[in-house]
Amino acid sequence: MNKTPLAAIIVVAGTLTGCASTESLYAEYDAFCNTEPQVVPTAEDNTRLWEPAVYFGFDQAVLNANQRERLDRNLALLEDHPELQLSVRAFTDQRGSQAYNLELSERRRQAVVAYLTGQGLSSSRLRSSPVGRVMPILDSTAVDDRIINRRVEMLLLDARGRPLVLSLDAEASGGDDFTPPTPVE
Repeated sequence: MNKTPLAAIIVVAGTLTGCASTESLYAEYDAFCNTEPQVVPTAEDNTRLWEPAVYFGFDQAVLNANQRERLDRNLALLEDHPELQLSVRAFTDQRGSQAYNLELSERRRQAVVAYLTGQGLSSSRLRSSPVGRVMPILDSTAVDDRIINRRVEMLLLDARGRPLVLSLDAEASGGDDFTPPTPVE
């Protein structure tokens, strides 16, 4: 019988017993990361409208006037808070191949980034990526449900690139009815 593999297993097992447990690694990570919510002061009434996404028509990557207005509202907040960064992720609906949808989401991402930087936002404040058709909000193939998946999401980040904690006023949000921005179809 060859004793080399058995000896190797014993050496590896002995080495692993000296490794930190998963719990201790998470504890070290938690101690290292500041996970306290970051507060961003806003207007005197402590409210500010943030548009979490802009939407596109089927197979489109051009921002219409309504979507540019949504981006302008976000730009106003970013101008008031130059310490903030922005995560931009682009999506498509489920129709079409993954390869085509990745290319389409890249064009949508580029449209949003080009608009934001064209309005004066420094590209160093942006973190962006195309996603394609993965991670739909609604997994249905119904036309009305696919509309919400054709989006570019925007997430506010603090100066170190961590997502901000935002407050929510659900009663003022419009309820369960979603009306896509016109002329998204």
